[in-house]
Amino acid sequence: MLEAATNNTQSRLPDGNVGSLSLICLNLPIPPSMNEIWKYGNKRVYKSPRYERWIEAAGYILNTQKAGQEPIKGHFQSYVILSEKQRDKRSDLDNRTKALYDLLERHGIIENDKLQDEMWIQWGPEEEAPMGCRVYIWKTGGLNVHERLHIC
Repeated sequence: MLEAATNNTQSRLPDGNVGSLSLICLNLPIPPSMNEIWKYGNKRVYKSPRYERWIEAAGYILNTQKAGQEPIKGHFQSYVILSEKQRDKRSDLDNRTKALYDLLERHGIIENDKLQDEMWIQWGPEEEAPMGCRVYIWKTGGLNVHERLHIC
């Protein structure tokens, strides 16, 4: 599934243009769960060491893949595949997205995560998310995710 957009994503983003629709595809380490990103102590809330390590590693990997890509300005849609191999018994699928979209915003891939109009997320085979997470992002107004799946 989505093979046309996934060639050579380990080192660079693919040319994801389909007509006037621009697609960004990124392979990243699986994001931590919302339950794992914040710690509480000394009357304050702070990022957990695990979350800090993920931000640094995922940010580095993201920067190697985004070279030459135009960021998505305005409203966008996305499709996320998380590796089934990295799923554990306590994994809650929707708890993984906040860290991911905050990272995409921080690195200028998207303007603001509140501008997301539609999202699909699923557990999938390791081949579809070789680093743990694959995310496809495109500007709203092109295709909806159902149509998108038939193009890639």
